[in-house]
Amino acid sequence: MKKMIIYVMLFGLYGCQKTNLPNNAEELIALSIDNTSTGDQWNHMHSASILLNRTTKISGNTVENSNYKQFFKYPGKQRNEIYTNGKLTSSIYYTPKKNLIISYNNDKKGFTDIPHKPIYKSPLFEIKATLNYLVLSDTLIGLENFYKLTDTVNGHKYLFDWMDYFLVLRETKTNYGWQKEKFENYQNIDGYMIPKKISRSIPESQYVQEDIIVDIKINNDIDDDVFVIDESDRKIVLEKEMPNFSFQDFDNPDLKITNKSLRGKTVLLDFWATWCGPCIKEIPNIENLYKQYKDKGFEVVSVSLDKNKGLVESFRENQSELPWKNAILTKGFKDPQSITMEVSSLPKVILFDPNGKIIAIDEQAKGDKLAAKLSSIFNDSSD
Repeated sequence: MKKMIIYVMLFGLYGCQKTNLPNNAEELIALSIDNTSTGDQWNHMHSASILLNRTTKISGNTVENSNYKQFFKYPGKQRNEIYTNGKLTSSIYYTPKKNLIISYNNDKKGFTDIPHKPIYKSPLFEIKATLNYLVLSDTLIGLENFYKLTDTVNGHKYLFDWMDYFLVLRETKTNYGWQKEKFENYQNIDGYMIPKKISRSIPESQYVQEDIIVDIKINNDIDDDVFVIDESDRKIVLEKEMPNFSFQDFDNPDLKITNKSLRGKTVLLDFWATWCGPCIKEIPNIENLYKQYKDKGFEVVSVSLDKNKGLVESFRENQSELPWKNAILTKGFKDPQSITMEVSSLPKVILFDPNGKIIAIDEQAKGDKLAAKLSSIFNDSSD
């Protein structure tokens, strides 16, 4: 009986404070969008520029302390400029035609093609894209003061404050483990309620990242030139010949792995590291393809960017043998050969033919696309 009275009191209090109660996920997101932007104002946002400070820690050690400049031109253009100690270190482009990371190492550039991604105006628009999979539960009865959306397909969770419908937390699966993302310090900026602090943590990886928005401008004029990508000095390009390389063989230190030693084979050059989740996730696919085509002239060269050779040895003993050619560049991204191969992020993969001509790069040399490419090369040639 006491429990029933508490529930009645809660609902009475709640009913006095709220007039619009969401009955499903669609209504909750609609209320949050309305509340955070005055009607359909989010739909009228055509551009934004943001300055933020980002701090990233792993195992309590700071691995990044940078300033980010972000430029958005909706529906499909985004550019991130990353500055460390006042110096531009990389630019990330998402455009309808190309998605690319360019890293800057003095006068050298590294290029990495990256997957396409939708450009969202707010996290709510991103959540809205999975609306058909979301189930709403009111956790007020559990004395948690949140509405919760659960993604029935991916298991992602989203918490909204029950007083103002702001998104305050989401839990999503990443390649490195489950990530918790907190949204705090909402402020009214040109009619849009925007969180000025966003923090992310992945307990499995002992990873913590915090973004503090220093400045944001809405619907300002951004020239299209901001999103133009200059690849004129790029070396790793389709149809071009591979630059010369010479890696010390991990298992046979007296041997070198070079363009010449690999001539006549179709080669997958895979830059990776033991700390790179997406790299490790791709290894089973490479293993299957290696078994399938190694006797037809397919070779794999895995080049680790780990600083410690022991980490690679432990990985090969306990996780995957990597039963092909291996090398290590302990200077990582700063190694001259990493720079020559335009390695700006991991994984970086390059597929080249028996004559040394580049035939696939990055996303075109992974997963199903790599399998299809090798099938067309070896199955067609054997018919």
